[in-house]
Amino acid sequence: MALPPKWYQFLVSVFASLGSVLYGYDLGVIAGAVASNNFVATFDPTKAETGAVVSVFTGGAFFGAGLAGPAGDYLGRKKTILLGALIFILGGGLQAGAQNLGYLYAGRAIAGLGVGFLVMIIPLYQAELAHPDIRGRVTALQQFMLGVGALVSKSEGQKTSTVWNMRAASLA
Repeated sequence: MALPPKWYQFLVSVFASLGSVLYGYDLGVIAGAVASNNFVATFDPTKAETGAVVSVFTGGAFFGAGLAGPAGDYLGRKKTILLGALIFILGGGLQAGAQNLGYLYAGRAIAGLGVGFLVMIIPLYQAELAHPDIRGRVTALQQFMLGVGALVSKSEGQKTSTVWNMRAASLA
């Protein structure tokens, strides 16, 4: 038996909102990572470098959001969401494998670029997909899922207090 159309639209929107979970997760996980003794021992960053590690993600998201609109018009919403997710995966891999601050900066910027695509295009996709009766709830999912991602990152940060904490958090 098929789902009623509104339920189907809602569930598809929940799935699409997972991009916001990535955003909240990455914003939250870096706080624990840069504060860990293992991060300091591995990268020996100055305060300015630590700040740059945190903020370059948001800079990447700024540019990703700017590129997502034209990409969404050219590729379509679904393919742009997939592109954003692939870019984020590449950035996460670079962060997890980083051996110096340059790779970490690159990974954070690339992950931010991917997340910028996602947070820009997902609400458009949701609004276009949703029936007017549920459109408000559906488009609010993005902000809710951002909070879910931050909550998950905090719990992951608590569990990964070993030498692999930053790398495990980047891969989760």
